[in-house]
Amino acid sequence: MSDTAETLATIAHFVSEAPPGELSEVLNDIRGLVNNDELLQEGIVKPFAEYNINSLLVIRSESGEKLIVSKHNQIEDGRFVDFKSKQSFVVDHVAQALSDPQPFEVNAEVADHRAALESSVEAYTQDHYPNGDSAVFAGEGRSLVIVIVNNKFNPSNFWNGRWISEWTVALDSDLVSGELKAHVHYYEDGNVQLKTVKHINTQLSSISSDPIEFASAVVKTILKAETEYQLAVNVTYGQISDTTFKSLRRALPITRTKLDWNSVANYKIGAELSNK
Repeated sequence: MSDTAETLATIAHFVSEAPPGELSEVLNDIRGLVNNDELLQEGIVKPFAEYNINSLLVIRSESGEKLIVSKHNQIEDGRFVDFKSKQSFVVDHVAQALSDPQPFEVNAEVADHRAALESSVEAYTQDHYPNGDSAVFAGEGRSLVIVIVNNKFNPSNFWNGRWISEWTVALDSDLVSGELKAHVHYYEDGNVQLKTVKHINTQLSSISSDPIEFASAVVKTILKAETEYQLAVNVTYGQISDTTFKSLRRALPITRTKLDWNSVANYKIGAELSNK
């Protein structure tokens, strides 16, 4: 592998591993390492596109349309579809900007169910994800794809996080499949990251040809699955704090004597006095 190819591969790797809300900081660090802006600009285009798609980047156009960038609404020529406004846009992944809006014909066979489901999912997202955005895309055949993304960036307190839900449901089946992902980065006096992925296969409680009833059943299924998973994550990491993390440290210091943390300051003062 040539030096240039190796550098481009390294750039792609660093970009792909950027924590939520920290892509600009990672880019600045890469710039210092590469020290070649021309090569850097060449090297970040594809990795930025992949990162934005995987993290469900939300972009708003100058006229107010909101677009979630994902693999589910990507079409040819670098365009992405906003099914709500029935338009497709060119996405500049580096500048995170939309351009060249064009009309897009939505599959009429699923249009009513898609619109009803999007309305229900938006209400669900607003109720359960304070910083959330959502969209419903027409998938293959008579299927619909739901995406939800909730970003919480708190750099002043040294942590950032992202929640992503992706669900697929067909109009003529009670099967629902989903993937839930959480990524949190805490970096005050350290560097700790949490990444979780959960794949879910479940069923609707009922199947209805009515778009409103269909949407209600889907959202109830999503609510149940996501609530159960979030509670399970809370329990798991509470147990890790009480067991796994503690096992990484000695139960006693090497002196085999417990340290009185309330008297640490006194120990230091005593040591200083004994040296005088």
